[in-house]
Amino acid sequence: MTFSYGLADALTALPNTVASNQTEVAQLDLYDERLFAVTASGWSAHLPDPSTTRHMVNMFFKFNVYANHLFHAPTFLASLNLHPMDPRFPPVGILHAICALGSLYTAEKSHTSMYTDLGFPYIAVNGRWAKRPVRALPFSVHHCRLAWLALAKYFESGDHLLEETQTNILLTLFDMYRASWVDVFRNSGEALRSTVPLGLCTCPPFKIRRPPLGTAGPIVQDPMILPPPESATDEELRRNIFWLTYILDRQQSISRDLALALDDRDIGQLLPVRGDYFHYGLTIPIEERQWSTDPDLLLRHPPQHTDSFILYVKSAILITRVKNFNVRYRGRYYSGDPSMRTCDNTSNDPFVEDVAQQRKLLDDLKHLDPRGTQAFEELDTLLLSFRTSLPTQFTMPVKNGRVDALLYSVLIVSHLATILLHDPHVNLDDPACPSRIKLLQASQGILELIYLISSTSYDVSLLDHFAISGWYFAGREIARFLRSAIRCNNAGDIITHCAELNDIHTILGKAGKLLSTAHQYQRILTDVISQTCGEQYVPGQTSWTSVPPAALPESQLTTMGMRSLARTTYTQGPGEVGVVSLLDESSRGQVTLA
Repeated sequence: MTFSYGLADALTALPNTVASNQTEVAQLDLYDERLFAVTASGWSAHLPDPSTTRHMVNMFFKFNVYANHLFHAPTFLASLNLHPMDPRFPPVGILHAICALGSLYTAEKSHTSMYTDLGFPYIAVNGRWAKRPVRALPFSVHHCRLAWLALAKYFESGDHLLEETQTNILLTLFDMYRASWVDVFRNSGEALRSTVPLGLCTCPPFKIRRPPLGTAGPIVQDPMILPPPESATDEELRRNIFWLTYILDRQQSISRDLALALDDRDIGQLLPVRGDYFHYGLTIPIEERQWSTDPDLLLRHPPQHTDSFILYVKSAILITRVKNFNVRYRGRYYSGDPSMRTCDNTSNDPFVEDVAQQRKLLDDLKHLDPRGTQAFEELDTLLLSFRTSLPTQFTMPVKNGRVDALLYSVLIVSHLATILLHDPHVNLDDPACPSRIKLLQASQGILELIYLISSTSYDVSLLDHFAISGWYFAGREIARFLRSAIRCNNAGDIITHCAELNDIHTILGKAGKLLSTAHQYQRILTDVISQTCGEQYVPGQTSWTSVPPAALPESQLTTMGMRSLARTTYTQGPGEVGVVSLLDESSRGQVTLA
């Protein structure tokens, strides 16, 4: 045990003119309340006490869906028992980031110092020392800031390069949970791009090989920044880290038609191994594994080498293909891509000498409908084939009283991808529009998954961003269908769509109790309904709930594929289905069927 003395020495060492030495004073790394604290030898003064830190780590591994893939849990938990000065002890930046995330899952939080900056806590006022103005920070935000400071030190010194990427992933997750989208966009892109120089996005034989500089000798592989992996577990951990950075970049891009941080054509990496193989350090022959470049990657799922996380990675690749098409199809059409030729325009070569044809080609881009092109049809077929190709054991996310959160997101993405592909081109006023039918089916598929998880006591705030955004996009499409029903004065469709919007609005509210992202999506959905259909149709402000479901023929509801009126299981008040107290840590990850 050590005592932290130093306040008297620091004060006497300061000259009378504080302003002239402001730079030196700002470099002092002191806390007011902790200057005389007794701590374990080597333990960081900015971390909570060891027991609280371990509690936050346990909560993180118990409830976060990425924890057991971002870290090798047995190794990481064992390293906490080492001396803080041991090189195998987790870097302080990772522990700060885990404390920020772990605090979301527990009500137990250690005391946060009132003085939250890392400079000198006193200023000179009229020749006397006075405390600086203070502002209390939430526990999670406090440790998020400390993690960023540690991350900056790693970046400057070049130490803990792999751990730096892990810390960046954790902080991106934290920003995503609190809906700080500017930070998410910047940090997720930085995390993914950092995997390129670290050599995580490729592995042999896709590594770049060239002759040594100034020689004509044999081709050799470029030296790696990271040292070679020490074991099979270490190698798979690096692979998992890359795929998690890939997933986060794809998640943040769902609602924005922006270019992605790393193109799939620049990735030559194996898919992860199954979770049990990773946990026990087992290996699989490389010839039995799937590559990110395999042409049948999204259609072939070997049962012996498939689990929820592997399918989760594939679902992110599926979303990527849809996003790339939406961003690039106009450019591909203009450049003369044969797969972008439509039936009414088989010649779209921009390099024509006729200025009139060139001008017509540019005008066509403004009203281009790619649904008749080969590229669109192939992608649309792929979305349906991915959903039907899933092995039988991976089609139900609720089994044996437990919810598989990653598999739930995979099934959400299989419908969300269809919405993202067809939404820009749909004509809701045309009942025969193929995109209209596809959007209705996809929205209904997401609603079925909402009803499934709502029939349990699972805490939906533990789900990831794919699930939350899928709910919102389904709600947005149903709001558009509601507007169409209002225009046609179809009372049956109006009541059905209002009930479905209420279901989606309610489940977003449940997740929004913990996740700012879900709360923000709920508010956006409210605005969408209000602006699209009218304020009287916003859930909680309507009179349609007084209309009994029996007033509608059941055949009408069945034909439309909308059965939410008969299946709604929500009740108002403390007995709401699917809600677990945030303070009840023992039951949040468990499920009770209603």
